[in-house]
Amino acid sequence: MFRRPLVPVFAIFFCVLLGTANGQLTDEVRERLQKEIETAKGKLDPGRLPNLVAIKQDLMKQVSEVEEYLDRYTEPENRDAWLKYLNLDPLVTAIRDSESEGLVAREAEALRDRLIGTVPGLELTIFQRLRDSVGQLVKAVRFQDPDNSVKLIEAQLSALAKIIDMADEVPSPDHFSAISLRVALLNSAGQAPGLVDSVREVFGQSNVAIKVSAEMIDQVLGREVSRTLPVKDVILGTRLTGTAVMNGNVGGKLIPSGSDAKIELSLKGTVDTKNDGVNGPIRLKSVSKGTVSLTRLLTVSADGIEFGKTESEVSISTSITDMKANSDLALRVGRKQAAKKKPQADRIAKEKLRTRVTEQFESEMEDIEANASSKLLDQAKPILERLSLTPPSQVWRSSADELAVDVNFRAEDQLSSVIGPTVFQSTSLFSIQVHESAIENAFTVMLAGRTLDEERLNELMDSAGAPKPEKPEEEEDAPFEISFSRSRPVIFEARDGLLRVGLRGTRFAQGDRNPLNKAMEITSTYEVVIDDKSGAVLKRVGEVEVDFPRERLSLRDAGLKPIIQKEFSAIFPENILDQSIQIAEDAEMETLRGREFRAKEILVTDGWLSIAFQ
Repeated sequence: MFRRPLVPVFAIFFCVLLGTANGQLTDEVRERLQKEIETAKGKLDPGRLPNLVAIKQDLMKQVSEVEEYLDRYTEPENRDAWLKYLNLDPLVTAIRDSESEGLVAREAEALRDRLIGTVPGLELTIFQRLRDSVGQLVKAVRFQDPDNSVKLIEAQLSALAKIIDMADEVPSPDHFSAISLRVALLNSAGQAPGLVDSVREVFGQSNVAIKVSAEMIDQVLGREVSRTLPVKDVILGTRLTGTAVMNGNVGGKLIPSGSDAKIELSLKGTVDTKNDGVNGPIRLKSVSKGTVSLTRLLTVSADGIEFGKTESEVSISTSITDMKANSDLALRVGRKQAAKKKPQADRIAKEKLRTRVTEQFESEMEDIEANASSKLLDQAKPILERLSLTPPSQVWRSSADELAVDVNFRAEDQLSSVIGPTVFQSTSLFSIQVHESAIENAFTVMLAGRTLDEERLNELMDSAGAPKPEKPEEEEDAPFEISFSRSRPVIFEARDGLLRVGLRGTRFAQGDRNPLNKAMEITSTYEVVIDDKSGAVLKRVGEVEVDFPRERLSLRDAGLKPIIQKEFSAIFPENILDQSIQIAEDAEMETLRGREFRAKEILVTDGWLSIAFQ
């Protein structure tokens, strides 16, 4: 979102997916949901609302366990640093002193915000349990009055019915967000679980899709093999020394599979050896020619990477080019024994060759196995946990032409897409497609209702994969602070060929100036252009826009508008994807080192940003 598009922010989630074949919000679907809403109104149960007393008790228990954990497993200096960072006392004191529930909720939200961040260690289970308990407390305070809560939920169900009736078959971002907020409300209140499941089923298709072509697979895995290895062996009493030269090709071929992705790794080549042999008084020279064909099946699924058994076909033909002995008798005996034992010797040499090349083939696969196992997800997992993001679900599949992974990134109270990703008009090496819901789901958890200064905002974005915005060196403006809206804190709209990205805030402050306490939208709109040099590019349309929906500005407030515009011009660049994506020269996969990829095709439609690379 800073120097590159929002897509790379979610690169840590591209190895995961859950896909269900649902349709759009058709009239038939609307009618079914309307009936379920009416049914849910008659089954609201105050007894299912969160129990505030029990949740407070659990919170106090989690606090004690955190303190005990820090006492037991950390050094005093580290313990004190964690307790200072967490600042548990205000919330604990508010609960113990039976302060107002409003104060308890504010302190709980402040603690929850501290538990969502980039600090290493926040991914520890002890802190995750505390964060979950604090989150439950925030929800429980909202429903402390059962009678009013039931009335609130009933009103929200009526609002949900109206929104579903008004929404298009592919709902607008505002309608999607409104539906999502009410589903989250029902879920947190423990009400209408059947309706929640039904809405999530309708809005249940994957919201990230990645495809990798067979050509790209072969480019990454394929390479020529040329090795010269020493030979030291004993066959039927003859000690052999010499060299073996193997020449061949390693390749990767996709195997069709609907339940996972399958790649057949293969090595095909020849082996030529020249050996000197000694057997008693006999000295001989021999050559052999062999062919090898090895295959190993790699299966990728939600459970990770599995390597199958290596299958091999090996042939070898050996001939003696010279034989010497210290007497004619010894030479005749040697030749006779060599001819007699040749079939057996060839069988032994064949199996030794099979063993040798199989071990070498599998040793080369160790690098692929180490890099291709769920390493990316393993690296992403602590980041997701620190940011309180639910690990995405995943489905893999493969055809003869491409490997595909579909990702559904949402928590148990969130929605995804009602429509599948756009179909590209051309082929490419690989493609990435991101739906609006993936962005909203992630940033709602990370930013909704929070106040962040410029440094902490940059840390969060950097942790998610977006580089820090670059300001001109001569600019030394005071850092800014922004409070994010609770609804759609990040704007990401991919509609009708235009990508609109931005932030929604409720407060902006900078330096000694009086803060601006107004609802605001800071956005930038991009269109797709084709550049002869850069390929497909997202180009900003006009300047960064700062709007204040439904707000009237005083002269002082209006003076802050150009300041906000200037600050965020560094965040929203004029062009996205105008630079190639370059793989580092020290990348672990040798075949990818230094390679450059450019966007070949960009589609922006029906909530999907789709980018194909070549």
